[in-house]
Amino acid sequence: TPRSPTATRPGFAVLLAGNPHPLRSALCEALSQIGPVDTYGAAFGRPVDSKLALLRRYRFAMVPENDLYPGYVTEKIIEAWLAGCVPIWWGSDPAGFLNRDAHVNAATLSIRDLVHQVMDINSDSTKLGFMTSQPILLKPYDFGACVNFIRGRLESSAR
Repeated sequence: TPRSPTATRPGFAVLLAGNPHPLRSALCEALSQIGPVDTYGAAFGRPVDSKLALLRRYRFAMVPENDLYPGYVTEKIIEAWLAGCVPIWWGSDPAGFLNRDAHVNAATLSIRDLVHQVMDINSDSTKLGFMTSQPILLKPYDFGACVNFIRGRLESSAR
């Protein structure tokens, strides 16, 4: 999918959150060492009309999941990727759907290592361009398996 060049965006990083979470605060504080981190959403009393329009102004989008357990992947990382940002995600993808070359997973790094990795990407337009040119998904989702799983659960609960 073609995406607009991320290196030319004026904003460094953004966090859009509906509810406050200590991890989100820690990520904001840590990445503020590199550049300004703008915060939006109900958690900050700054609602937005369009997530995508907001995200398109930034090179990085912090998109931590609300909880960390295997397979819990919401729209957050996909929306950041669609907007052309490098997603800084906090989540778990044991099935291997998400391309590690297209995002930074804060759940696998210490805060210090996260800051160093984001600083390195932000200061190197080649690395930034590489990450934003990568597909976010490594394999297609198997909707048939999902339907079969739900069907099996419904049939077993009807017995």
